[in-house]
Amino acid sequence: MLSLWCLIVALLMAGGLRLEVDSSTSSFLDTGSPEWSVYQRSLASHGGDEFIAVVLAGSGTYGPDELERVRKLQLELERVAGVRRVDSLASVPLIRSGKDGEILLSGAVEDGVPENPREFAGLAAMIRADRIAPGALISRDERVLALNVVLDDDVSGDRTDTVAEIRKASGSAWVTGVPVFRTEINKDTLVETATLVPLTCALMAVLFGLSFRSRVGVALPLGIGALASGSSLGVMGWLGTALSLSTMILPSILVALGCAYSMHILAAASRGPARELETHVLEVAVPVALSGLTTALGFLAISTTRITAIRELSLFGAFGVLVLTAASLSAAPAAVALSGEVRRRRAVNRSVEALCQFLARLIMGHSRSVKLFWAAVFAVSLVGLSRVTISSNIIEWYSESAPVRAEYTLTREALSGISPVNILVESQSENVATDPEVLRAVYQLGNYLEKRADVGKVLSLADPLLMMRRAMTGDEDVLPETQDEIQQYLLILDSEDQIRDLVSADQRSLSLMVRVNDNGSKAIAAVADAAEEWWDESGPRGFSATATGIMYEFAREQDAIARTQLSSLSLALFGMGAVLWSVLGSFRNAVLCLVPNLLPIAVAYGGMGYLGLPIDAATACLGSLALGVAVDDTVHVALSIDSVSAKGLGGLRDALRRVLFPVAVSSVAIAIGFGALAVSEFVLIRNLGALTAVIVVVCWLADLTLLPCLLLGRRS
Repeated sequence: MLSLWCLIVALLMAGGLRLEVDSSTSSFLDTGSPEWSVYQRSLASHGGDEFIAVVLAGSGTYGPDELERVRKLQLELERVAGVRRVDSLASVPLIRSGKDGEILLSGAVEDGVPENPREFAGLAAMIRADRIAPGALISRDERVLALNVVLDDDVSGDRTDTVAEIRKASGSAWVTGVPVFRTEINKDTLVETATLVPLTCALMAVLFGLSFRSRVGVALPLGIGALASGSSLGVMGWLGTALSLSTMILPSILVALGCAYSMHILAAASRGPARELETHVLEVAVPVALSGLTTALGFLAISTTRITAIRELSLFGAFGVLVLTAASLSAAPAAVALSGEVRRRRAVNRSVEALCQFLARLIMGHSRSVKLFWAAVFAVSLVGLSRVTISSNIIEWYSESAPVRAEYTLTREALSGISPVNILVESQSENVATDPEVLRAVYQLGNYLEKRADVGKVLSLADPLLMMRRAMTGDEDVLPETQDEIQQYLLILDSEDQIRDLVSADQRSLSLMVRVNDNGSKAIAAVADAAEEWWDESGPRGFSATATGIMYEFAREQDAIARTQLSSLSLALFGMGAVLWSVLGSFRNAVLCLVPNLLPIAVAYGGMGYLGLPIDAATACLGSLALGVAVDDTVHVALSIDSVSAKGLGGLRDALRRVLFPVAVSSVAIAIGFGALAVSEFVLIRNLGALTAVIVVVCWLADLTLLPCLLLGRRS
């Protein structure tokens, strides 16, 4: 048996050599949705909207030296591979009239920085009056200058080398933006995986060393956990599935679950001499198999989402659980048979006996009080549950002390936000979108959005056309009134690459570039909804306005993950209830067994409400995942109570004596596995780990106190 498992594991784990890390956002996006098709049209018509902000901050108002630094850095950044262009005061057209009345479209310092104080003051005044630069290329207090590095259209590509080269060229400047977040996630994912797994194994070794007096009592659980973890990662490698932020938590979880499941085999083996091993293992075989099945169902329940990264966590997690269940029922007994007897420490036995006596008396003598206590806990949790909100913010995945978050915060405060959302205005007929009526509507929509507190700046085709009208006629804030005038201005602007961001080559679509101050999905969705609603009410007929962009897509899908929580939790409940019903032979008992599992989930979500933690892309998986893990204890306790024929205090004490030790240690093992995630640098992983650990502990307490009260009440 052990040789067979060694062969299987060797074949599976060989795929781990091919395992890669995915630093793109594509696995977190639904590329088959209609919204994604809109984004692809936007890319085709207006180019990519991903950019990296390189920010130069000074102690006072900028001067010639700062502008010269911008000009030189512009040239360096343009040479970086993967960069489409660089927008700065050295490249973005400063539309103005020349001395002879000609229209100048060069950047403010494209041809050099004026040394004469009067000329410099005149240039500063023109920059201040420009409609595009303030808030985007220079802060409104004129202390911060920015270069917006616009990347190519490969939104799913690896930006690691590009970001590294930009950081190298930028020196001490702040460097921030979504591509930076992605590459930091890539780097930290490898570090976290290499840190969390050894930490989990070390804590498990201590736990099992304190529980048993044999080396096999420590080595076997870790071996089963490593086997399952390696098998899952190996299959991912064979299938060409990269390790992502979602699947990086699998090794720690599978190690913990492997330790928990093999714990029941070790506990069974410790009940008597080696010759009775088969008898004792058979007593726990069914509960262990059911635990594996229900945990796998918990993982599979979250596969209902359309997001690839979450489906991968679901499928490979379920596969790993089935592997460790099979190994616990076959390889673990084989290893114990070869190694000899397994003994618990005497102190553990004494503690178990005393706790069994205490719990039996508590349940038999104070059943009503126990039920009232848990009812009160549930009621308090419901109040907190009503306060839970749904939101996801990629920057809040990092702790507040993380440099990547600090640079983002400083940039957002100095400039007009760095979270881009595009409003794509498209013609639904043969008419072009550069019609004067459409242009006026776009201008009005931009003004409407800029009045919102969550919007920093809006750029549209109206802005360069207003600047052209000012340069040509001297009129302030007057849009071109005829199609001929608009076409004349566009003909002049056609040579500038930035104009494609705002109007497509065939002029059938326009794009409003909205910079949102808040990176959270809730704020981004609110701005997008406001823009679309305004257009539906006030926009000209025959033209549509649709929110899109990489940040909008990312935020929309993170909310979709969170909102599928109810359906996945319902699916998990249905599957687990069916399994419990078939085993216990009683629908009522199956329902009663789910109560101690739903209660801890209510406690966790209620706690999130009290602490102000929103449901995000990670904690959205909390209910189904935690339910699948926590129900393991319920299965063992319920089957133990059901199998004891004696009634009263003695029968309950015997039932608890059989399961208390393995259930306690396995619960602690699982709590440690998830609790180890709480040291993660990623806040969403930290929250998932800590909350799941809390659920497991609360469920363990409920299984040992509330569940016997419910089941014994039904039996009486």
